[in-house]
Amino acid sequence: MINNINQSEILCNQVKERGYSDFFILDNEAENSLEIFIKEFNLIKEKEWKLNSSLSNNINPEITDLWIKAGKPYFSRNCMKYLPNQMVWDVFNNKTFFNMASSYFGVDEIWASCTVNFRPKSTLFPWQFVGWHSDRHSWPEHRTIGNEYDFLVVWISMDETDLYGGGLSVIPTDRADGRRLISEKDNQYCTPNDIDNIEKNSEIKLEPKKGECFLFSSYTYHKSISIKRAQPAVWTFDFRFEAEPFVCDRTRKLGVPLYKNISFKEWSKQYLDNVHNFI
Repeated sequence: MINNINQSEILCNQVKERGYSDFFILDNEAENSLEIFIKEFNLIKEKEWKLNSSLSNNINPEITDLWIKAGKPYFSRNCMKYLPNQMVWDVFNNKTFFNMASSYFGVDEIWASCTVNFRPKSTLFPWQFVGWHSDRHSWPEHRTIGNEYDFLVVWISMDETDLYGGGLSVIPTDRADGRRLISEKDNQYCTPNDIDNIEKNSEIKLEPKKGECFLFSSYTYHKSISIKRAQPAVWTFDFRFEAEPFVCDRTRKLGVPLYKNISFKEWSKQYLDNVHNFI
């Protein structure tokens, strides 16, 4: 359980030195916020899976049809489908995460990104496996901010990834090496040769238990660990923090400036006023 700033600094130093942190369990406040969110989220998930139990007999559907059956818009990775949300807001505003982000970036001007991923992982889904890549290069707008731009990812397991798969493999990489690789590439995906250039055969598998979390950098190369079951899907939840002065335009328009202490109502209005520009 993370309950003091020194522990946050240790985890953030691990991210700076190798690209990812040890597993940790949230403090009581963060855990309670997430439990409330997961409880409601799982009720929707369970309903959707029961309604679509025929998925197991439908092995070759069009990907778009399967995506809809998997729960769109409820479970879409497109953040525009489920934000703003009070419970997500509560998780964003937990002091544990703020302390971690502040420690990592060395400033208090922290933003919660609008990129919030609820990921259903099942052998039924063709997209459940993603190869080696770095999140730093995921969107074209990131390439114009400058080499110092970075964001901190919080990755939370909502199911037992150690038993059923769905976790992440990472290549231990400090930020200097991550930045070097990004500057040499035209897109976010890398080849086996790129991985060998960092450190041959250095893949680390991260498979947290339900409720465990870890941090990693936007520069960290990672890939999916193949899922081991079809139903019910294994779910994970991740979101990001950015810091001044390197904040992307999408986050400035749709994210949460945590250091300004704005209310959920104020953020909701700002979000809804700007979201049409990003859909």
